[in-house]
Amino acid sequence: MKPTILVIESSEIQARMISETLSGSLGLRTQKVHNFEQLEGAVTALSGQDVIAISNLQLPGAVVGEAVDYCLDEGIPTIVLTSTIEPELRTAILKKQIVDYIVKNSHSFDQITSLVDRLIKNANISVLIVDDSQLFRSEQRRLLTLQKFNVYEANDGLEALERLNQHPEIQMVLTDLEMPNMDGLVLTNELRKVFSKEKLAIMGLSSYGDNHTSALFIKNGANDFLRKPFLQEEFNCRVQQNIELLEYIQKLEKAAHCDYLTDLFNRRYFFDQTSERFQQSGNQAGVAMFDLDHFKQVNDTYGHEAGDVVLVTFSDLLKKHLDSVGLVARLGGEEFAIYFEKSKLELARFAIENLRKATEDTPVFFGDQEIKVTVSIGLHHGQGESVDQLLAEADKNLYLAKESGRNRCIG
Repeated sequence: MKPTILVIESSEIQARMISETLSGSLGLRTQKVHNFEQLEGAVTALSGQDVIAISNLQLPGAVVGEAVDYCLDEGIPTIVLTSTIEPELRTAILKKQIVDYIVKNSHSFDQITSLVDRLIKNANISVLIVDDSQLFRSEQRRLLTLQKFNVYEANDGLEALERLNQHPEIQMVLTDLEMPNMDGLVLTNELRKVFSKEKLAIMGLSSYGDNHTSALFIKNGANDFLRKPFLQEEFNCRVQQNIELLEYIQKLEKAAHCDYLTDLFNRRYFFDQTSERFQQSGNQAGVAMFDLDHFKQVNDTYGHEAGDVVLVTFSDLLKKHLDSVGLVARLGGEEFAIYFEKSKLELARFAIENLRKATEDTPVFFGDQEIKVTVSIGLHHGQGESVDQLLAEADKNLYLAKESGRNRCIG
């Protein structure tokens, strides 16, 4: 469930522009309030819901930041909008435990959108803090929690390895240099034996050492380094940049491995992955090939856009019924395949038949048109020289399924 964004701004024009930007770019529900009385009513109405506040410091009825204080007292993560950021003002607003501040300028709307989007994504990202100082762990936890990350802690490198084993979803490690049992450099080396820089971001931190400390961390496999004590803004930016780099790499990998239309794995990834698995299994496995019946007729009758909708709908059914069985891919056009371990043969038969029925029973809507779709399936399992050979046998069964009336599985 996406959060509701509470836009607290005395200017109707500014509030509307922020709201339209967030709803248009991120599809978020927003609520505008222009004075303190409206704010109290809105917070009461939104009680119990996931809310993020974007608040101006000055508001009718709350001219010295009371609106921000009120939101924070209600447990609402709050981003402050300000026209200026004098040193004293910066210190004062950061003491309020806000998420961050944004200075109003020509780039404000982009910054607001980026920060809100980041907060929503962070709720699904876990970070591990490794430091023998409870004081520094608490400070880092405070900052990461304000950014809505899931946070774990470890007292030293050995405990950190245990945490990562318990929580493999962790995507970033913040590690101190000087620690008992296992220091930050050794920990970084140990982590790099298992996790590449593309899978786990590591940021070294230290209040000791000289200018060579950062080089030591980087050379030992860290992605980044930050000297303690640090500014809140710099800490937030460094963490955010490292997480965004991981996400960017994941997007590139997905683009290389997945079909652009259906989001299934593509032909190249399918053969790369299954060839290795096939050898490891002693050249024994099962495969099935799927071909949508009369698909050319769908394109000729309703157009290629309708055909794309049919492909996407069928792909969603494939994911729902077969993702837990094996590796599913779009080989090209209206042709799909699954590779599964021999031990899952009966499960595969059951799931494939359920898929066939679901395809027959699921109408595809394109505008005011309702398109009925069925699928023919060729199944083959056993031993062979290669995955290609298994697919060739499955393709023969697929041909028989087509010839014997379609909308059936043979094999």
